Amino acid sequence: MEYVRAGIAQGRFSPGQKLVEIDICTVLDLKRGPVREGLRMLAGQGVLDLIPNRGAWVRKLDRKDLADMVQTLASLNAGALFQALRKNESARLKAVLDPIVAEMRLAQAARSYPALMREIACYHRAVIALSGNRYLTYLLEALHVYHYHRSMALELTVENWPLYVGTYERAHEAVIRKDFATAATIFEEHAERLQAVLGQDTTPAIFR
Repeated sequence: MEYVRAGIAQGRFSPGQKLVEIDICTVLDLKRGPVREGLRMLAGQGVLDLIPNRGAWVRKLDRKDLADMVQTLASLNAGALFQALRKNESARLKAVLDPIVAEMRLAQAARSYPALMREIACYHRAVIALSGNRYLTYLLEALHVYHYHRSMALELTVENWPLYVGTYERAHEAVIRKDFATAATIFEEHAERLQAVLGQDTTPAIFR
């Protein structure tokens, strides 16, 4: 299960891709029984689509799934951000989060949008870790956030990705200042824009 989850996060497996059971057995040196059980459990968690006698595919989240996840993650991240800013000094926030923002910029410059979404997932994971609340970490793991971000990268292939990064840069500046109100507002408006885009039948350039 960890191998498949990591594969999605790292881009080895993409939403809609079929997983070859025998390949997984070979890589992990496992028999088919444990591999099939792991795939079955991942299907139960909504990560895979399992079709009897045909195999398993990485589930591609549709726009309704993504919009629901945007709303859920916005609430989770707001709580984590409040606790992280309360418990950490600016120097600590900067040391942990600055390198992730730098990787976002590199991914955007390389036009590697799956990598960009992966770094965004890393940013929110780091904020939750900084909050020191292990239950928020459990919730994040249960949501399979990397799976969500990989699907989002496929859904929002648009020309205005630099403005997407710009949103995170502005929010990050507020985070380093420990300005919760400003950072939370930027993230909330960002989530609202994403939900608006996901409600469209076609994908427009966002943040015009």
